[in-house]
Amino acid sequence: MKTRQQICYVFSRLVAGQIVLASRAVLVHTRKIACSGTALYIGGLLCTGCNVRSPDNQMQGTMKWKFVSAIHLGIESPGTEVAEFERDTNVMPNSAVIRVTTSTGSFFPDSLEQFRGLVHIDDAKAAMRFVRFRTSRKYCYNWDAETTPQEIVSFSQYIKPNFADTGGADDVGYSSYPSSGRYGLLSDQAYREGKFQALIVKAITGGYEVVRWVCIYSDLKGDAIQLWQEEVQRDGTYKRIILKTMQPPKLAATEWHLMGLQ
Repeated sequence: MKTRQQICYVFSRLVAGQIVLASRAVLVHTRKIACSGTALYIGGLLCTGCNVRSPDNQMQGTMKWKFVSAIHLGIESPGTEVAEFERDTNVMPNSAVIRVTTSTGSFFPDSLEQFRGLVHIDDAKAAMRFVRFRTSRKYCYNWDAETTPQEIVSFSQYIKPNFADTGGADDVGYSSYPSSGRYGLLSDQAYREGKFQALIVKAITGGYEVVRWVCIYSDLKGDAIQLWQEEVQRDGTYKRIILKTMQPPKLAATEWHLMGLQ
């Protein structure tokens, strides 16, 4: 814990103050992220009036960030754009950062609640895609939380085209190094032994209700298994209830963990 606090202190001293984004002053604040073997702290960049496709997205100063690509969730309201940035560095892992741009400005979200009014949830598939953005393997470190929840899914479920996870399987080394328990992914045998069930979504008044199993990771290790009930209204209003909490079960050839440094 002392080492982590020292890392936080050094990093916060590096990014404290202002940096310039193409002659615009932007305030930098630190956000805690548990990421691949160590606790990292990245700057959430708060700016206004910037379009994600504009050429001024090369951030100058102590930290440099670069535009990677637009994120097409398929549920954005007209005029809303979601984009991915990464640190302009060769340091690995290089965590992706999400930025949302609207007609009134830009912000870096740290909760699904901030998408209210910026998305349209018109069917069950849209509801699934929205809640899975929170537990995406690729973007799971963006959210303002001490832990990293990941949906529990079997290998065979995960590779199906209709699994609407924003982060791809390659983001956790699934294709080359399948590992039961990593980022909530379980072998089919372990999934059956654990008696888990696939996500359930049903229509309710004004939106949809999603029930799914997640593993809560603290730093690198699985800390708890929870059954979530998530309510999503058509305008993106989000509410979550924890129906059940238990210890991660011991399953065949399974270790509940996040991917560490290679």
